[in-house]
Amino acid sequence: MSDMPFHPLRVPAQAVEHGGEEILRAVIAKGGLYLSLKRAFDDPEGWGRALAEVVKHVAQVYANETRYSKETAASRIIETFAQEMASDKPAAGVSTPNRQ
Repeated sequence: MSDMPFHPLRVPAQAVEHGGEEILRAVIAKGGLYLSLKRAFDDPEGWGRALAEVVKHVAQVYANETRYSKETAASRIIETFAQEMASDKPAAGVSTPNRQ
């Protein structure tokens, strides 16, 4: 067991106010990425839209907190995404919650 405490993010206020369903949780631990997710959409295109929205948010955080512009950050994310998708490297383990 790790001596390092776990630091979860808070649920966005709008989600609490309107209700919803968590579809993705991503955690970095010991240099690895760990995911829990649900299929969530009837069509994989829904994930494309969701991932695009994530990139926009991440790029804005970089623009607010670093020397990167929003456009440069987004471009670097998208370029690396394409490289990773094209690689033969297998995906890390993903935990899928039990359907209730």
